Amino acid sequence: MYNALIIDDEKHVRQAISFLGMWNENGINPPFEATDGQSALDFMEQTPVDIVLVDIKMPVMNGMQFLEAATHRFPKAKYIIISGFNDFEYAKKAIRFQIMDYLLKPVSETELNHCLENAVKQLNDELELTRANPLGDLINLFCSRDSGGSHCAIASIRTGKPVPEDFSWDSENIRLLSSLLADHGAAGEEYMLRLDQPWLLIAGIFTAGGHHSASLSPGALSLYAADHMGQAMEAFYRRTGVVTLTGIGSFAPASVAALKESSRTAALITSRMNLYAAAPIVSADFEMYASRIPVSLSSSRELLRRALGKWDEKYFRSLLDQYFETQRGKSLVTAEALKHNAMELLIIMQNFSQENFIEKYQEILPSSIEAEEEAAITGIRSFTDYFCSLFRELSFRAEGSTQLTVSEILQEIKTYIEVNYAREITLTFFSEKYHLTKEYLSKQFKEKYGYGIYEYLLSFRMQRAGELLVTSSMKIQEISDRVGYTDTNYFSKAFKTYYSMSPKEYRQKKPS
Repeated sequence: MYNALIIDDEKHVRQAISFLGMWNENGINPPFEATDGQSALDFMEQTPVDIVLVDIKMPVMNGMQFLEAATHRFPKAKYIIISGFNDFEYAKKAIRFQIMDYLLKPVSETELNHCLENAVKQLNDELELTRANPLGDLINLFCSRDSGGSHCAIASIRTGKPVPEDFSWDSENIRLLSSLLADHGAAGEEYMLRLDQPWLLIAGIFTAGGHHSASLSPGALSLYAADHMGQAMEAFYRRTGVVTLTGIGSFAPASVAALKESSRTAALITSRMNLYAAAPIVSADFEMYASRIPVSLSSSRELLRRALGKWDEKYFRSLLDQYFETQRGKSLVTAEALKHNAMELLIIMQNFSQENFIEKYQEILPSSIEAEEEAAITGIRSFTDYFCSLFRELSFRAEGSTQLTVSEILQEIKTYIEVNYAREITLTFFSEKYHLTKEYLSKQFKEKYGYGIYEYLLSFRMQRAGELLVTSSMKIQEISDRVGYTDTNYFSKAFKTYYSMSPKEYRQKKPS
C-alpha cells in the first residue's frame, strides 16, 4: 500500500479530498494531512510518502516553496497541485518541479481519482523497473550526475543465517540502514540502497567530486567505505539482531563498465563470506576472497547414491546434515558453496534417475540451479528441505508409492483449513507434517486453487465472520475468537481491509 499526503490550510478542502478519493481501491492507505509546507516536510522526514497533493497558497511555507524543497529531497514521490483558478499561473510555473498533474478547485471526484490512478500506475511501473533491474537503476543514476572528480562503487549486502523470523528487507528496515549509513559515512559520501532479492540489497556508494575524500586513491576509498559501512552494520545488528555480509567493489569514475565490474566484485566477495558468521562482516579485499574455492560434495557422493537406491529419505537427510555440520564448523558454508553443492547434488540425482529409468524425472528435477532454485536455497535448512522434497517426488514416481500424491496433500491442506480455521495455522505446520518445503507447498497450492495458503485461510475466516455477523447476534469479540483472532482490534482491521467496511457497518447493512 502507498502513502498519500494532503497539504492545504483549509480544513474543508482536506476533508473533501479525503472523502472523494478512492484510496483503498487504488492501493493507497487513508491519506495523511498537513496544513502548510513546512509541517509537511517535517512529516515526510519521518514517514515515507509516495503521493503528495499540495495547495499553492498556504501560510508559513507556500506550495511553490514546498515543491522546490520536497522535489529535491524526495524526488521519487508523485506531486499533484491543488489550485484555484487565480493560481493557475503558479501551477504552470511549478511544471519545472516535474509535478505529475494539477487539480482545479473545487476538486472533482472523477479528476481526483484519475490523478490517483495515474500516480499509482507510475509508482507501480517504477517499482517493477527497479525490482527488475536494481543495478541498472543505480548505474543510470550515477552516470547522469556530474562526475567531475567523483568516484562510485557498488556494494552487495546479504543477510547472514539464521535470520530472525519476523525480519525482512521491508521499507522500514531499508530506511533504518540508510539512516545508519548516513550517520556513519563521511561528508561527501552518499549511500543508495536497492532491493535485489528478498535476502539481498545492493548499495551504490557515491563520493562527491570536490570533496577532500575524492582525491584519495580507489584503494583508499574502498578502505574508508569498508570502515564506515562496518560501523553502520554493527549498529544495524545491535538494533535488529540481523547479521549482514557486505562486499564492496572497486571505486572508479562513474561509467557503465566500471560500475558493472564493481558490482561483480562485490557480489563475489559477499558470496564467499561465511553465511553463519556470529557478527557482521564488511570487506573490500577482493584478493583474499578470490582465492576461496567452494568445498565439493564429492566425498559424500556414493553415500548419497546409496540413500537414493534405498529410497531412504531419513538417511538422505542425515547425510546432508552431517556434511553441513562439518562445513559449518569450518566456517565454509557460503552462498557460493551452497549453489555449487546444489548443482553437484542435482547432477547426482539426475544421473541416478537416468540410470534407473525413472520416467519423466525431468518434470521433477530442474535442469540446473537458476534464479528460482537459488531463491529457494538460502541456507542449510532450506537446502536440505529443498532436496528432500525432490527426493520424495522422485520416490513417488519411481516406486508408484501408495503414499499421498502432491494433489492429495493440497486437498488435505484445504480441508484442514476449512475445518480448523479458528486455530493457529502456519506454513511451518504443513511443511513439517508433509516433509515438503514451505515455498514448494505455497507455490503448488496457489497453482491448484488460485490462492496462497495464507490468502485462502484469510478469505475463509472473513467469509465465516461475515456469515456470523449477519446470521447471529454474537458480539464482535466473540466472532473474532470464533474465527481465530485473539486480538479484536487486529480482527477489525483485517475485516475492514477485506470488506472495505468495519464489522459494525457490515452488520448494519444486513437485510432487515
